[in-house]
Amino acid sequence: MCAKPFDGSFGALMYRALLTEGSSASNPEVNVQPSWSKEKGGVRLSALAWVEHQNAFGKATRDYLDAPNLKRELQAGLERVRDRLAKK
Repeated sequence: MCAKPFDGSFGALMYRALLTEGSSASNPEVNVQPSWSKEKGGVRLSALAWVEHQNAFGKATRDYLDAPNLKRELQAGLERVRDRLAKK
């Protein structure tokens, strides 16, 4: 699993303002959990992505990134990984 905290860019600050529950919340992290398995014709890749943060009381909130355009970008990244694995 990969996790990356939001940086200080304007876009990241906008997402943080929309996703967090208040000014005392932790910095959100984008998480991507890939999985793969070998099949007859090659390799099957899939991934699950979410943004996770905590409020001041330690309650963790997980918002899954499942909008169609995000799924397409994630799928394109997985296909690039698949193609690199296929060359080896």
